[in-house]
Amino acid sequence: MIFCWVLIACAFLNVLADYNKYIQYVERTNAFIECACKKRISKTFYNGFDIAIKNIVRGNKYTFEEMNYMLATPDYAEDNPNLQKIMRYQGTMRNEIIDITGYCRFPSKRRETSTRPEAYRRTATTKAIRGLFALDLLRGNDVNYTNDQKCILIGLAVQSKYISKYTETANFENGFCVIKDSEGNVKKYKEIENEFWEVDCDQVDLAKEKLLDQLKH
Repeated sequence: MIFCWVLIACAFLNVLADYNKYIQYVERTNAFIECACKKRISKTFYNGFDIAIKNIVRGNKYTFEEMNYMLATPDYAEDNPNLQKIMRYQGTMRNEIIDITGYCRFPSKRRETSTRPEAYRRTATTKAIRGLFALDLLRGNDVNYTNDQKCILIGLAVQSKYISKYTETANFENGFCVIKDSEGNVKKYKEIENEFWEVDCDQVDLAKEKLLDQLKH
């Protein structure tokens, strides 16, 4: 019996060590994101992180789950049995940034912050996606997005802003962006005059609130 308890304790410590290592990966990726946010892209209104998100969403290389872990829900990995696979998503996120900005030169001592690494990631993602919608949709510069890709951006933004529920899908269906979470809750968004509005799920002609206003709060 004692031997069994020892095995259980060792397994728990191994899982804890793996998760602590994963958080270090998240923090390192955050350093790349912080650097990319400070790098303006020549002859555009975008920074490096904005462009990285555009490339990720428009590249059609990743599943929604992968993009979620890369951009919105790194902390949900704690309860996922595939932690080693999810850990690789942080490296993928860094590579996407490097493709845009090149390697960042980090200061030998980074500024201390009380912000949890997952909270920093969500805040950066929310701000970037809000900027993309403001620049690309309101200015009419959204020809490079399909409806499905716009919906993915909305799903990532909603997940970044409302972390209490895990967003499982973001699909464009019958003229609406339909967001579904792990508890069966549904949000619907509709594009009205170059802006997305959340609409009532049952009375879809009833507009409730602009997406950009939701992302301000």
